[in-house]
Order: sequence, then structure tokens, then C-alpha cells
Amino acid sequence: PREEPAPAERDDDWSQDELQWTGSGSGGSFDDDESGDAAERVAESETLADHLLWQLHLSPLSPRDRQIGALLIDALDEDGYLREPL
Repeated sequence: PREEPAPAERDDDWSQDELQWTGSGSGGSFDDDESGDAAERVAESETLADHLLWQLHLSPLSPRDRQIGALLIDALDEDGYLREPL
């Protein structure tokens, strides 16, 4: 007969309390003073330029390339278009 391998021991620090869901099951609810959807609230708190700069700094680029990227991001208009002549 073939023996099944023993299950691997897991080194989790998770307690049962951390794993329990405390939400309402309906996706939660917002207070009356919060209006609009989640995308609108996120868009109000972070601009496209902010997000692009965050992505730029995550990229493995030389300082020169990072500076060029930042200048291009800074030249974008509110709609995300590069309207400046190159």
C-alpha cells in the first residue's frame, strides 16, 4: 500500500479572529454624507499624475530616465493627453 505524504506544516501567524469576516454580506454601506461610487471617491483623492508618478518611481530606471518620465507626466493635461509640442 502506498502511503500518503504528511501534510506540510504551515507557519501561519493568523489567528481565527483575523480570519473572521465582520462585513454585512451586502458589500457594506456608506454613510448618508458619502455619495457617488468608489471610483469617483478614489479619483478625487488621487490624480492621474500622482498615480503615474507612483508607477514611475516603482520602475527600475536610471535617474535621467526617471527625470524625463516625470517631465512628460508633468506635461499631461487634466484629461491625460500630452498637448505640449515635443
